[in-house]
Amino acid sequence: MRGLVEARWLFAVLLFICCRPADTGRDVSLHNIVWRKPSNSSAGSMPIGNGDLAANVWVDGNGDVNCLLAKGDAWSGLGRLLKIGLVTISISPRAPLLVKDLEQILQLTNASIRIHGKEVELEVSIDVSSNTLRATVTASTHPVTVDVSIHIWRNRTRSFLPGESSSAYGSTCYLHQLYPDTLLSAPMNSLIWFHRNNYSVFRPIMQLQHLCGDKQKLCEQDPLLNRTFGASVRGESWDEGGDPASFERRSDTTL
Repeated sequence: MRGLVEARWLFAVLLFICCRPADTGRDVSLHNIVWRKPSNSSAGSMPIGNGDLAANVWVDGNGDVNCLLAKGDAWSGLGRLLKIGLVTISISPRAPLLVKDLEQILQLTNASIRIHGKEVELEVSIDVSSNTLRATVTASTHPVTVDVSIHIWRNRTRSFLPGESSSAYGSTCYLHQLYPDTLLSAPMNSLIWFHRNNYSVFRPIMQLQHLCGDKQKLCEQDPLLNRTFGASVRGESWDEGGDPASFERRSDTTL
């Protein structure tokens, strides 16, 4: 009986601690995350997102800003949740780049990432209403050139590499192949690419588990087959007078 009373008392204390009202008057910006060194890969990135679209953002040793894009419904035909692609933002000339006096801040008040160095500032955010990642570059003393490239690693049909099969959980009995993305012809100020599932393991797995029903009705609508996901990149810029400045499409992608 004594042990039961002590257990109830401990539960009441833990419940009180967990349910303590939040201090709504506290400035959340006091808890902003600040980095002052570049990163080598996405392992050293800051995450932002809106619950559907997300990105891992980091500055590498060259001063380039990398955004690894992800989306909550980008499922492959093997049931793997894929990354959409890697977008890299490069600023020239490289003399005032972000590596010198680098400060990368995860701003909790508006869920954005502000990156600034000597004479250059860049802010990355994800808009909730339009499901769009926005990157704004500001130069304080002289004009700069902004180059945007997309890196697509799904560029050919191939078998899985060692270690990749673990991400296709539940489909180890089926052919594990990676299929390429498609890069579309686009206007000069944009880049567009997508991935479409021409193959799905949904019906074979459902049939193996005897879950399709007597008339196969539960397998009529395949949630993976022909699922299409991708992204587009567009660029706009203005000079100090407010007139549109030129935007030149130099290369489509790095494969």
